[in-house]
Amino acid sequence: MTRYLNRLSDYFFVIARTANVRSGVADIEYVRSQNVFSSKKK
Repeated sequence: MTRYLNRLSDYFFVIARTANVRSGVADIEYVRSQNVFSSKKK
């Protein structure tokens, strides 16, 4: 089941990228933020 969901998510990712290119919409690049992924409490 996990393999199926992984392939399905890959398929949707490719479809979304294709739709963006055909519509002329630029990709939104992922920017990692230290604050979001930090598990340290102050």
